[in-house]
Amino acid sequence: MKKSVLLFLLFSSVIFAQPVLRPGQVFQGNFNLRQAQDYEGDKVIWHTLNVTRGQNLLVRAEAESDSKMYAILPNGLTFSNDDTFALNPAIFIINQSGQVRIGFAYLESSATGPYKIFVENIPSATNITGTSIRGSLNSRSPKIAEYPIQIYQINLSANQPMIFLVESEFDNKLIAIDPQGNSFNDDDSGGGTNARIQVNSPVGGMAYLIVMGYSADSEGDFNLKAMTPPPPAPIAVGRTIRGKITGNEVVTGYVVDAYSSNVTGIEFILTPQTGRIYNIFLESEEFDTFLEVKQGETVRSDDDGGGGTNSKIIFESQSTQPIYIFVRPLEQGTTGTYRLTLSEARVLQTFEGTLTTASPKDISGKYYGIHDFRGTPNQKITIKLSSDEFDSYLIVQDSQGNRLADNDDEDEGTNSAVSVQIPSNGVIKILATNSGNEILTGKYRIRILAE
Repeated sequence: MKKSVLLFLLFSSVIFAQPVLRPGQVFQGNFNLRQAQDYEGDKVIWHTLNVTRGQNLLVRAEAESDSKMYAILPNGLTFSNDDTFALNPAIFIINQSGQVRIGFAYLESSATGPYKIFVENIPSATNITGTSIRGSLNSRSPKIAEYPIQIYQINLSANQPMIFLVESEFDNKLIAIDPQGNSFNDDDSGGGTNARIQVNSPVGGMAYLIVMGYSADSEGDFNLKAMTPPPPAPIAVGRTIRGKITGNEVVTGYVVDAYSSNVTGIEFILTPQTGRIYNIFLESEEFDTFLEVKQGETVRSDDDGGGGTNSKIIFESQSTQPIYIFVRPLEQGTTGTYRLTLSEARVLQTFEGTLTTASPKDISGKYYGIHDFRGTPNQKITIKLSSDEFDSYLIVQDSQGNRLADNDDEDEGTNSAVSVQIPSNGVIKILATNSGNEILTGKYRIRILAE
């Protein structure tokens, strides 16, 4: 009996042992759901790759179905990729030493079948010592995955943002690997068919840049620029700054998505006081505005809260950490003059309340608190509802009970805020309740701010 158990364990360990990948070789596997492990919501088969200092490697996969790769580096960083080369994923292993875990997964969770993993040496890099370097992609260029490339290396200082831009007549693509091993891909954030990436590494060291075409047959000359963003301009309460967006700005903002992170603009910095509330208003008659505000890890953005194509954010400072204000057009390629106004919000009234089982209920059974506010007819105000005990939902009505505005999440958190104009009789009703379907209780605070 003991002998059969031992044989079973040995047999299982052989079947489920992680395959070893080796530089210069191609691993051919067969994806079997029974052997796959659950990871980040995917079914993954893991492989090991031993990397020595000075080895810079490309690990890429090919399969008949759309696939994905994961990498867990020796320093603990984890990242993934699913479409570096057409629909095929790739991971760049640079500046590493030790064992790297490489995971392969199909995007379709039920997919199975054969796959290949290639481990290729990345060609040697050319140093960038200035702010611009010219290069060319042609049949004589080094290749990875059959794509002609040029590879460069540049020494980065810790916490110093750098912007890299590739300009060419062909549709180009840029891959950047920071000193920690994080990989960034882009193909058109630089405008038109040009690639643009901003890197801000928390540690200093060598970063690598790979310039390639969007397709394997792309050829031609290109210009690779390395730019340091200018420091943010100071702004103070009570100031109105008049400026102009020319299209030559290099600073990007804080919102990371396909529509908001690729347009350049101008950054300002405010030294705040804890607990103060600031009105930040951006207006332009020449372009549709977009405003972003960041303090620590808190990021807020607005497109048209200022009315029309103007932007507005009412921001409460949680500390004395600097507040960064980023001004830009909503869309890439638009230019023109703008006005940025910063003022401190005035609190007109504060209501402290508590939702309890004795509070009135709405038709869904949720408890709510209601408060009347009398202001100046046609006055514009902002109402903020906050709670540390439940996810808030704010409703504002006129004196007849007609809904004027409502809000669930002001800043993707649990607080709520709306801006309204007081009706002609000067009276509004403010309702505080919880968001979602749960019936919750707890303390809350309502503040009414003058604009």
